[in-house]
Amino acid sequence: MSSAGYRIREAIEAFHRGRGAAEIEWLRHGGIEESWRGAARFLLSEQGAQLESQLSASGELSQVEHGFVGRQLAHVAASSILAEARPRLGQLLATQLPVGSGAEAPRELLVSMLKTDAAAGRQLRAQALASALDAHAKHFAELRQKADATWLTRWAQEQPARKPTLQELAEALLYRTDDAAHDTVRWATRALDPSGKPAWHTLLVALRRPELDGLARVARRHFRLAAGLRGLGFEREMNARMRVESGGPLLFPVPRLAVLAVPGDLRVAQTSLEWGVLSDLQAADAMGRALALALVSPALAPELRWPMDGGVSTAFGTLFMQLHADVLYLRTVAGLPPSEAATLARHAALLVLLQVRVSAALAIAGQAPARNLDERIESLVAAMRRALGVSVPPGLAVLAWFGAPALGVDVEARLAGLAVHAGLRERLDADWFRNPRSEELLRGAGARGNTLDAHGFATELGVDLSAASQRLLELLA
Repeated sequence: MSSAGYRIREAIEAFHRGRGAAEIEWLRHGGIEESWRGAARFLLSEQGAQLESQLSASGELSQVEHGFVGRQLAHVAASSILAEARPRLGQLLATQLPVGSGAEAPRELLVSMLKTDAAAGRQLRAQALASALDAHAKHFAELRQKADATWLTRWAQEQPARKPTLQELAEALLYRTDDAAHDTVRWATRALDPSGKPAWHTLLVALRRPELDGLARVARRHFRLAAGLRGLGFEREMNARMRVESGGPLLFPVPRLAVLAVPGDLRVAQTSLEWGVLSDLQAADAMGRALALALVSPALAPELRWPMDGGVSTAFGTLFMQLHADVLYLRTVAGLPPSEAATLARHAALLVLLQVRVSAALAIAGQAPARNLDERIESLVAAMRRALGVSVPPGLAVLAWFGAPALGVDVEARLAGLAVHAGLRERLDADWFRNPRSEELLRGAGARGNTLDAHGFATELGVDLSAASQRLLELLA
């Protein structure tokens, strides 16, 4: 290995390890740790570009390896841009927002909004939170747009076009699930708003469903959710390579994974603000992602080991998340009685559906033509309205887009995760999640790291990504 190859790979490794440490610091304390920026600056500097050119000219790396070095550099550039939002996000989380005659930080405000039975109280707090987020909307939208443009400039334009495109896949999923989503949202919110036109905060309260908390217990949550993975034969990797972290600063239960080493040190984190069934699903998503990385071959080069946006790890996350909306899984693996399994599955299916639809809608809106930031934000608001069936404030729509992977590449991975269920079921029967032969198929997919993409994962199992829509509708049935 020449000096050029060694130095670039060493810097890629240092960047990812540093980013993992920074994520831990953010999750635990809300602090900002920036030691990773030295590696990022080197990789994005003129010196880094010269080393990459040397690699290209020497033919030292294979075509696949060199392509992933380029993609890693695009990831470094986009991540560096998005990291500029951390100080403002920290400030927002700490700000006391005026609510009536008092003031509450966003976290306390959200807790109050979810717990109050009074519609007027929810509306008051929802307006306060919306106003606070709206004030930052243009800043976050500008950074997300800049990061996506960096991806396009540095990597994505060089890749062969795939048909159907991500946008076409996203639109097809939305079209096929529009009616089911809107009908189910109306059903879920009927008690809180009989008008059939609920506000966004009404939907948020309906999705929380505290009466189901007994089926989504906080105590030993990750151990409970991991039962299916342990049963398939992954207990050794999980015990040795995966740990649970706290996630104090977070408001919403998004799957967070701090990656300190691949495959050796993976930290699954989630907000300590309890969301019941939704917290369960996001924890399952994060654990599936972590498992995929725990299976990566340590012999792979850094550019092939360290994850970027989308990919097989996101597909694993979606695959295991949707199992917790499956009645058969809840009865046979989670051990729930039939009536409880059906109740939990129905609500969880709605949550899975809306999450996938939001990813699809944001992928379309984020790449739609826009003359300026105002048009981009309008497009995002319209996209969220279609995905959820409710009008969402601009700041919330932008924040959802800001937290999404670059260029909506998670859409393909989420569709693959849903489609792979159909492939495994076809090959191994309906309860594939209890069949030891599943371990071999999943282990083989994870071991290849970035060299197997989500689309290839589904193709190997003989399924098309269009099977994802049918799987979502099946879960809702």
